[in-house]
Amino acid sequence: MLLAALPGALLAPHPWARPAAAQAPGLTTKPPGLATKPPASAAKPPASAAKPPASAAEYFRTGRRHFLLKRFEAALTHFQKAYQLEPRDFLLFNIAVCFERLSMPSEAIAHYRRYLRRVPAEAPTIEPRIRELQRQLEPCRIRIEAGLPGSDVWVDGRFAGQLPLKHPIWGSPGSEVLIRVLKAGYHPYQTSLRATAGTSVQLTISQVPVEAPETKAAPIVTILSAPVPPAASPLVDLRGEPVQARSSRLAVTLGVAGTILVTGGLCLGAFAWWKSGQTDQLASWEWERREALASDSRRAAWGADAMILSGAALLAAFGWLYP
Repeated sequence: MLLAALPGALLAPHPWARPAAAQAPGLTTKPPGLATKPPASAAKPPASAAKPPASAAEYFRTGRRHFLLKRFEAALTHFQKAYQLEPRDFLLFNIAVCFERLSMPSEAIAHYRRYLRRVPAEAPTIEPRIRELQRQLEPCRIRIEAGLPGSDVWVDGRFAGQLPLKHPIWGSPGSEVLIRVLKAGYHPYQTSLRATAGTSVQLTISQVPVEAPETKAAPIVTILSAPVPPAASPLVDLRGEPVQARSSRLAVTLGVAGTILVTGGLCLGAFAWWKSGQTDQLASWEWERREALASDSRRAAWGADAMILSGAALLAAFGWLYP
């Protein structure tokens, strides 16, 4: 699947054409000594001069500019307004991408699924993205090892049980999990750990008797499992469509046009050769007829050369662009 397009080159074409060039600004002058406040009659423009409401295409283009500048909240707002005016499928995808960039996986998943219901052919590429977002919603699993049996474990101020714990400690993705381990005759052990979505970690702690000086030894954190990063996706940043698909379609178009030109040039060359043969069959006194046929033959040969060269150039471009 050349957003769309991702980054400006990643943007794929959209069904709304860019408007004509902006109107040139005017130049106004005010003679000195005149009042700066306009008369009451000119204070309010006529109703016919009121600015028309923005169209879905204008909201889309504005949202795309905000997206390229990494202002994802503003981009999301404009894409949503465009969708309210014209509920096109690709806008659902753009809204989902904005939610994903804003670290709002639940909303991103919901809009990706709405997009898939309308464009089920995208399932092979959208579903892996949904699964990766679902991993961001999974809690972090924390296991405590090497603690003294019978020690009380407190997680975020709540009693979680005694070591060894039968169940892992669950941490919400992105949250700071505060763990305290208490046992009579030992210094309290306290540490905090930032929970990473979909990760399973092992926390190895050491408890120090009260007779020994208290130490602030950091726990040994071992990552048992973590989400696998998604493979490089041909999806672009905005719909649009994939880069590869757009490049392939352009290449095929150039290839077909080049083939037509080369074929037409060969046919025109055959016509020029036939005209040249007719010239040789005429008698010497039919010089006017011979001159006319020779002129037609030369023009046809020049046209054939031009068509064949142009077609060859398009075929070369096809070979360079086709993935």
